[in-house]
Amino acid sequence: MVNILDLAPDTLSSIISLNRSRETRGYDRMSRTKELSTVCRAFNAVCAQFIFRKFKLYLRDMRFGGRPSCTPWDPEFARERLAVLDSKGAWVRELTLFDAQSGDVPALPDEFMPELMKSLKSLPGLTSFTLFTRNVERPVPAELWNLIRDQRDQIKSLTFIGHWTPPAGEDTDPIDGINSLTLEPLCIQTKPFLKLVKTPELRLVHEYFGYGGEKADLYPFKPSAEDTHLRRIDVDIYRRGGSFQGEPTEHIYDFTQVLQTKVKVSVHGLCEYKMHIPSTWKCVKKVLPKLFVDDLSTFDVSRVGGSPEAIIVREPREGWTPVNQVHLEGQAQDDKEQRDMARYYRWKTCMQLGI
Repeated sequence: MVNILDLAPDTLSSIISLNRSRETRGYDRMSRTKELSTVCRAFNAVCAQFIFRKFKLYLRDMRFGGRPSCTPWDPEFARERLAVLDSKGAWVRELTLFDAQSGDVPALPDEFMPELMKSLKSLPGLTSFTLFTRNVERPVPAELWNLIRDQRDQIKSLTFIGHWTPPAGEDTDPIDGINSLTLEPLCIQTKPFLKLVKTPELRLVHEYFGYGGEKADLYPFKPSAEDTHLRRIDVDIYRRGGSFQGEPTEHIYDFTQVLQTKVKVSVHGLCEYKMHIPSTWKCVKKVLPKLFVDDLSTFDVSRVGGSPEAIIVREPREGWTPVNQVHLEGQAQDDKEQRDMARYYRWKTCMQLGI
């Protein structure tokens, strides 16, 4: 009888991959993989490529509950985290680098950059890089920008989360060859990246609350006819139901000059309780025409289930026509949904009281 450990590593990897695919949630897939890694050394070696494929490098101990904050800068803590990255670097493909200003020490301190760059340059298979900060704006260090540019044939996905700005100076070299760029959020600080990193796929994220807890306004995005490199644009807008009232005062998006581009805009109306879904959805429908210069009749406007989330899509392929226009549903439909929600909560109250 053949022992499973006699199989080639590629075969073992395929078996583990199939085993992971049985779980629908990412957390369960990772838990199952970690369990397999403890069986024996052979399984441990094969599972490493799944466990460490996505690596989060925290240079400071960051707290995400309530108002975001982080501990004071500690170079020894940062070196310990770098040591872990160095030991797992052979399997890392998607790296997220977290750091934020604490006290007078900015994110990615200049004196620590040589050590950080040494570790990043040693990653042999990095394909996705995310730079994450909080609190205040910070220029991307020039040496980090140059590393991304030098490895553009390898790094295909680039993400900036927080108020990053391009490297200081007016002679910043653009980066080409990247397949996907994500800006979270799009704002006055991050807008220059649109010119410096031209990619076929672009994702923009707008949140009602900024990274310091302050209200964040929607920033206009109106690509021009010169942006022929764009093949897909994804926009995600996260707003509290009440925050839609009275905004925006002018159109935010204009896609009339990029008809060759697939556009998808997701408007997420956030609410804490299910009873608020009808009123939040009503606010979402009301604000949709205010967001676009484009005629919404050229877009497919649909709703995600019974949630207060709208999906607005335009396909560039020949023969495509929109099917849904849910934002045109009248007051009668809104009133019916409100009555159905009230009926549900009356039933739920009766069940709880045993009536």
